[in-house]
Parts: sequence; structure tokens; C-alpha cells
Amino acid sequence: MEQGFPTLGGTADPSVGSDGSSESPEITKDYIALNRRIRSAGLYETRDSYYVGKYLLLVAFLTTAWVVAPQVPVIAGLLFGLFIQQAAFIGHDLGHNSVMTRTRGWLLNRKYKRAGTWVIANVCFGIDGIKWSRNHEGHHKVNLLYDEDPQNSHLPWLLYEAGEIDYYCERGGRISPFNRLWLRHQHLLALPVMLLVQKFNMIQKGTKLYKKGHYFRFLGMVIHVLIWIALVLRSDYSPVFVLTAMVTAGVIHIQILLSHAYMPRFTKAEQHRIGWIRYQVLGTQNVDTSWYDGWFHGGLQYQIEHHLYAGVPRHNLPKIQPWVMEFCAKHGLPYRSDPFLVCITDMLRSFYRESRNVEVLV
Repeated sequence: MEQGFPTLGGTADPSVGSDGSSESPEITKDYIALNRRIRSAGLYETRDSYYVGKYLLLVAFLTTAWVVAPQVPVIAGLLFGLFIQQAAFIGHDLGHNSVMTRTRGWLLNRKYKRAGTWVIANVCFGIDGIKWSRNHEGHHKVNLLYDEDPQNSHLPWLLYEAGEIDYYCERGGRISPFNRLWLRHQHLLALPVMLLVQKFNMIQKGTKLYKKGHYFRFLGMVIHVLIWIALVLRSDYSPVFVLTAMVTAGVIHIQILLSHAYMPRFTKAEQHRIGWIRYQVLGTQNVDTSWYDGWFHGGLQYQIEHHLYAGVPRHNLPKIQPWVMEFCAKHGLPYRSDPFLVCITDMLRSFYRESRNVEVLV
């Protein structure tokens, strides 16, 4: 199906946005034409060998971390952190229906997608895969909409744009004096929190699964914690192992934020005026990579392509990039792509700039 509202595994109907907005006929025509070109080229098809290789990489990272933990805990921590980070990327792809697509076998059989998500997301990454997939679908539908994007609305702990404050408070939110003080220094706190604290926060949230009776999903996260404990006990210098693993795995939280952290936020009225195609591009940032570091970003470096054509598997996003760049240039859409460190610097500058709009209450 060429049209249909943007879901985790599909494309979009650019003629009608989530709020009933209308795109211009020309951009709609070209968007649909590009979608047909992508489909005709077979770029919606998943290459089985690609994900088999990714699964084997996870096994290699975890196994090697276990073997070297007693002698070289810093290497073990690095490998275990990469295991968690790369599992997150596969979990993202699973949520977009671009991994388990076959009707034969079992490893890539879509019939077992729920079980695969449990293994990759809950056990390997340490997050509830089902809830994350639901939130991520909402994110694609209302990308950067004030206080409604379930994965990019983080008040009262993180302010992306000054306009979020009034909108958040009008809808019943409260920013305490402590939170205001925190937000004033968010440019200093963001990286340490993402690298060292966010992992614990994710695991702590998993306890809600038990309280709600989702015992099997909770079990997956328990197994994740047990893997941590087993490796810590195996390591002769456990603090070194834990710190290295936390920082390495924590990079994924920075990568997730970079895609949208300093892009403009939108109200419903603005989204209606701009239209779905335009605000997906306006609210998304790519990261420049080369042949040797692309694997480290797990496809998140092609966020513009991904948000326009969410059903394209990760390994095919570089192939459609030139077409998307041409599409954006034709319609005067900004195509922003910068090196990783430049993106981090710009993100922190944006956090500082917006934090100056927070009034500290004494």
C-alpha cells in the first residue's frame, strides 16, 4: 500500500496529516512518486543475511565480554556496552517490522516477532519492547508535537524549546523549584545523566510491569539485570567494568536525542499549517558517517530518510539518501546532516540557550 498514515512498518499518506492538514499537490505527487521508486527498486525488502550477521555480532560481543572479564574488565565493559547498544538498534528495527519478515524458518519468521522483541529488547537491551514500540509509533505520528510526542517530551527534566513550558503548564504540568534549577543547568547535566543514570532509570521503570501483571515482560528485564550481575561478579575490577559498560551503553541515549534535540518543536496549529512531509524534515537531523563508523550509529544517522519512509530497512537507507536529498532540494526543505561531535556540540548549545528562558523560583 503506497499510502496510509505513517506507522512503524509503513509509509505515509502525505495528503492528509494527523490533524487533517493538507500538503501541496506538488510535494504530495513527488513524495508518492519517490515511494514508488523505492518500492520498484526492492528497497522495502529485508536482506536476511544482514540481520543474521547482526545477531552473530551480539553473540560475539557478549561471549567475548564474558571470556575477558576476569583479565581485562575495561575491554569486557566496552564489549558489553556495545552489546546493549547494538541490541537497541535491532530492537528499533524490529519495531519497524524490518527484521522478522519471513514466513519460513524461525529466526526471521514474523510469526515469532513478539518473542524476538522480548529477547532483543527486554533481555538484551533492558527495556520493555512492547511499550517502547507503542511509544515509538506515537513519536512517528506526532514528531515533536508539544507535550504529545511520547519520546521527545521530557519536561520537567529536559527543555528543548522555551515554548514547551507554557504549553506543559497549561495542560496541568508542574515545574518545581528544584526542576527549574535543574533545567537552568541542563546543558551541564544532560550528558552525565544519559551516560551514567539513564540505564538505571530504564531498569527501574521495568518494575511497573510487575505491578501491572506483565510478568513475562518483567522476567525479560530481570534476566537483563542478572546478566549484568553475572559479569560484574566475574570481573576482578568490577567498578572499571561497570563504568565502562555504562558509558558505552549510554551513548545510545545521546544518539536517540541527537536526531531531534535541537530541531523546532510544533503546536498542532503549526503542524496543520506546515503539513506532515515538511514538519518531518524540519524536525529531524541526520549524522554524517563513513564506511567505518556507520555500524556504530545503527541506522539512526539517516533519520530524515527514516521519518519519511519508515518501512525501509536500515541497510537500504543509504541507497535512498540521494533520492531524498534531491526531493528536499527540489521543494526547498532543509536537509541537515552534521558530524557526530558537531551534533553533540549543537545540542548542548541549544540546551544552554533554552535554559536561559527558565525562571528560577527562590
